[in-house]
Amino acid sequence: MSNVDLAHKTILVTGAAGFIGANLSQRLLDEVEDVKMIGLDSVNNYYDVSIKEYRLKQLSGYPAFTFIKGNIADKELVFAPGLLPPLLHLLQVLHQAVFLNQITPLQLLPILVR
Repeated sequence: MSNVDLAHKTILVTGAAGFIGANLSQRLLDEVEDVKMIGLDSVNNYYDVSIKEYRLKQLSGYPAFTFIKGNIADKELVFAPGLLPPLLHLLQVLHQAVFLNQITPLQLLPILVR
């Protein structure tokens, strides 16, 4: 499997205020040339919201980071014209392909990152 080149791409990170999402976003912003990040998170109270707010404040210092407060299950948000990268619309179809064993999760990466 070859590496995926993320330079000059727009990447959507769901759960951007969580531990993994925030750290992934920060690392990509620090290490990838001309990357743009869209962070999506509902900032729910599953655990201390102030921790999530702190992480988002750190990410807001990057000009290439845009935060959208919302839930990935909100169809109006997901399908709002021009709000999220168009590739997001393929996720349901690709999820079904994985479920039906037509493609593996690792084969999805080059498809999802363009």
